[in-house]
Amino acid sequence: MKNRTTHQILADVLEGCADDRYGLRITPLCQKANVSHGRLLKVVELLTSRGLINEIEYDGHNTFVTTQAGRLYLEEYKNWVAVAESFGMEL
Repeated sequence: MKNRTTHQILADVLEGCADDRYGLRITPLCQKANVSHGRLLKVVELLTSRGLINEIEYDGHNTFVTTQAGRLYLEEYKNWVAVAESFGMEL
């Protein structure tokens, strides 16, 4: 099994946050994206600073929700992966 690229990890985190209407807390997000807690904190910091996810308080817990810009990034990333795969390339 190959290691995932940074872009694949970003996409997995964005997709994990987008799956739940109210967002995900950090531990379920770790499990859904299959990323360690320490690495996820760095990824979350990067994504929030770029405006791709928002950290909100819901029901007394901090949760992470994918923004519209994050959904657009995820859609474009998936399109790019599909184009690359159609040419036999791996990203």
